[in-house]
Amino acid sequence: MHKCAEYVFAYIAALKAGAAYLPLDITYPDSLLKSVLDEVKPAVVCITSTNSLNNFPENTPLLLLDEDGKWLLSFEEEKQEKIEEINCDDLAYIVYSSGTTGKPKGIKCPHRGAVISYKWRFLNYPYSDDDIEACNVFFVWEMFRPILQGITLVIIPDSVIYDPHSLCNFLAKNQITRMLFTPSLLEMVLDTQDEETLTRAFQCIRIVILCGEVVTCALLERFIRHFPHVRCINLYSISECHDVAVADLNEFYNNKNERRQFAPVGKVIEGVKILILDEKTMKRVPIGVPGEIYVAGPTLAIGYINRPEINAERFVPLPEEYQKEMGSQRMYRTGDWGYLLPNLVLEICGRCDTTVRIRGYSVELQAIEAALLNLNHVRSCTVISIGNEGEDKQLAAYIVLRDKQITRKQLRAQLKRVLPFYMMPQYFIFMEKLPLLAASSKIDKKALPSVNFARDVVEIDALPQTENEKELAKIWIEILHLGSNGHLDIQESFFDMGGHSLLAARLLNAVNTRFGSHLGMRELFTAPTVYAMAKLLDGSQTIERSSPEQIIDLEQQIEANDLKGDIMDLHLRAFWRATEWKKRFHAANVFLTGVTGFLGSHLLAQLLSSSKTKITCLIRESSNNNNETVEERLLSTMKRNGLFNEKIGEENFREQVRVVSGDIALVQFGLSDETLILILP
Repeated sequence: MHKCAEYVFAYIAALKAGAAYLPLDITYPDSLLKSVLDEVKPAVVCITSTNSLNNFPENTPLLLLDEDGKWLLSFEEEKQEKIEEINCDDLAYIVYSSGTTGKPKGIKCPHRGAVISYKWRFLNYPYSDDDIEACNVFFVWEMFRPILQGITLVIIPDSVIYDPHSLCNFLAKNQITRMLFTPSLLEMVLDTQDEETLTRAFQCIRIVILCGEVVTCALLERFIRHFPHVRCINLYSISECHDVAVADLNEFYNNKNERRQFAPVGKVIEGVKILILDEKTMKRVPIGVPGEIYVAGPTLAIGYINRPEINAERFVPLPEEYQKEMGSQRMYRTGDWGYLLPNLVLEICGRCDTTVRIRGYSVELQAIEAALLNLNHVRSCTVISIGNEGEDKQLAAYIVLRDKQITRKQLRAQLKRVLPFYMMPQYFIFMEKLPLLAASSKIDKKALPSVNFARDVVEIDALPQTENEKELAKIWIEILHLGSNGHLDIQESFFDMGGHSLLAARLLNAVNTRFGSHLGMRELFTAPTVYAMAKLLDGSQTIERSSPEQIIDLEQQIEANDLKGDIMDLHLRAFWRATEWKKRFHAANVFLTGVTGFLGSHLLAQLLSSSKTKITCLIRESSNNNNETVEERLLSTMKRNGLFNEKIGEENFREQVRVVSGDIALVQFGLSDETLILILP
C-alpha cells in the first residue's frame, strides 16, 4: 500500500499479533511480486482500496481496509490462537533487496537489531516534547521511531516527496523539526528552490539525518551555510546490520582543516562491532590501511530467506581469534571497502563487489545482467554504473544481441516486466562482442567503450518541429545528459530516456524558468513526452488531472575519499596497500609527497604503470639546486632509479604528473589558496 496511516496501523498490528512484517513495493512488476509472495507465503497481505486486486496472484489472502474503515477478507477468517511470547531473537520483519541472480533476496531481521538501534539513537539524539518528525524515505525503519517515544509522526505522501516545491511547502506547513533525506534528495531541494522557499521549509527543522549515499563536502558546506541552526547527521546503515556508524557533520565541518571530497561515516555505534580485514589473510589491517568491512555483534540479521548459498557467502564465521573481543561467532561481509582513522572514525572508500548505491537503493549489477540474459534476444551482456560517489549515478548495459532487429525501446519494455524501476539501465549499448581479458576470459570492463550519451538521429521516430518542442528538447537533452549533439524523440517518455524523480524536479525547474510556467510533477507524469508537454505549454491541449492515487502510482514507477590521515605516511601506506590489493581503491586525483626519495619515486612509478590517475607531487625547494626546477629534480630521480621503461616514459610522466613547490610542514603546505584548490579539488 501507499505510505499512509493504514500502513503504520498494519505494521503495528502485525507485531502485536506476534507476526513478522514484510513491506511490499507496489511498483514491483507482477512477476516479481508473485516470486516474493511464493517465497514468503504470508498469512495475509494488507492492502487499501487504492491497490488493484489484479496485481496479486490468484488465491493470495488479502485483508482490505476500505475507505469506510471496514475490514474485508478475501479468505475465510480463522480463530486466533493464543500468541506466544516474543523475544528479541524472533523474526521482526523481512525486507527485500536486489540479488546477484536477478531474484531479490529477503533479509530476515530479528527484533534485537531494531531495539539496539532505536535505544542508541534515542539516547544520543533525544526527542523534545514538541518535535514533529516527517517520514517517507526508508519508511519501514523510520516510521516507528517517533511513535515509540510518543512523538508526532507526519507521513509525507509519495506525491510530495520528489516534488521539491511541494515538499518545502509541506515541511513549512507542518512545522517539521526532524527528517531523514538521502543526499540526492537534499541536493535536489537545494538546487531547485529559491532562498525564501528554503528558509520557510527549514525554519523549524532541528535535525537532518543523511543516509543511503555518501555525503559530499560540497553538499554539506552548502547546507550548513544555508542552515547553521540545523544539526546534520551522517548515518551509515545496512539492511543486514541496521545502524552501524554515525557522524556529527556540524562538528566535522567546524573542525576540518583540510580540503576533501567526502564527509566521514563516523564512529561505530555502541553495541556494534566492526573488523577491517585483509581479503587474502582475513587478518585485521593496521589503522589507516583499507580493507573489507565486516560487521559483528547482536544487530546482525538472521540471514536470507531460502538462500543457503548466499548466507554462507555473506554471513561468515568470525575468526576464532576475534570471537572473544567481538562477543560473537559470526560476522556479515558488507562488501564495503574502508579504513579506520587514528581517532577510530570510519571512512568508506567504495565497494568491493558489484553492488552500487543509486539514489539510496542498493543495486546488484549482476541482478540486472541476469535479467537481461533471461531475455531471448540477448546473447551476452555486462552492466556498469557511471558517475562518481556522491553524484547522480546512472546504469549502462553493454549487450550482444541474438536478434539484431530488436530496438532499445523493445528491450527496455521487456526488462520493465521483471525489474524494479530503480534497476533499469538508462543506456543500452549494442556491441558485436564484449572485450575479454586474455588471462581469465572474463569481461574486461576497462576496455568497454565510453557511453556515447548523444543519440543517433536514425533512432529517432519523431524530431521536434515547433518552437516549443525545440526549446523543450534542448532542456531535456541537457537534463538527461544526451550530449550537445544529441537528438531526442519527442514521442518518447522522459522516464524511458533515463529520467527519474530527482531529474524530474530539475527538468521542471528548468522548464518553468524558461517558459514562466507552473508545471508540477503531476503535469510531467500525465505529459511525459516533449510532444505532450509542448501541447500543454501552448494551450492547445488540456490534460485531465488524474486522481492522487493514480499520480502516486506513476511517481513510484520512477524513481577514494582523500584519506584523512593525521600524518601523510598514512596516506602513502594506505594507497600503496590499496594499489597492491587489485586496485580496489580508485581515485581520480592522488597527492604525493616524498617522491624524490627511494620509496616515493617507486610508488609514483607504480601508479604511472597501473592507472591513468592524475598525480600531484609536492616537492620542497632545495638550496643546493638553484638552477634546477622541482620537476627537473623529480625527473632526475626517476631516471637515476631506472624507473622509466616500456610502460612508463617521460610522455606518461608529463601527461599524468603535476609537480608543485611546497613544504608539508607549512600551513597549507606553503601553497596559495588558488593552488591548493587546483590540486585538491
